[in-house]
Amino acid sequence: MYRWAYVKLAERVDAQIAKILKAVKDAGLDDDTVIMFVSDHGDMDASHRIEHKTILYEQACRVPFMIKDPDSKFKNIVDTTHMISTGLDILPTICDYAGVKPPQDIKGKSIKPIIQQGDAPWREIVHVEGQHGDAYIKEDCKYIKYFTGVNSEQLVHSATNPGEMWNDISNPKFQSALQYIKSKI
Repeated sequence: MYRWAYVKLAERVDAQIAKILKAVKDAGLDDDTVIMFVSDHGDMDASHRIEHKTILYEQACRVPFMIKDPDSKFKNIVDTTHMISTGLDILPTICDYAGVKPPQDIKGKSIKPIIQQGDAPWREIVHVEGQHGDAYIKEDCKYIKYFTGVNSEQLVHSATNPGEMWNDISNPKFQSALQYIKSKI
């Protein structure tokens, strides 16, 4: 029932987004309007037999951040190379689109250059905060440091362990990646 209710709520959000997109189009503003959709990461949806996002698996770390920019030459692209943090990057992105200087003390970056040019100097690691620990994600590895527990440190190599089924923290093959991530945090 929980999963059914969750999917029904997501469908309701989709319907409201459709209404907004239709209103923008009906007003003739779709070629002049930047539309952003940012969400909280969803629950685990039974991945790893978990329904909630307290463990830093990939399903709990990824957060939707979609932008429709009429000035972008890139359409229908999913960017999997830039380490974007919705919590950090949304404010500077909104400021950039609005032509307003963002506050000096924020850590985020505008993703407008990525949207419009396809690339920009970017961070190599993104930090994800969780209820029970933190994850530091590099393009091919994720280092997780939980606050307590016997296996409080974990390393996942995404290419060899896409289902996050084992911990590579002691695997000699990934020690240089682990040390690199640790040196950046």
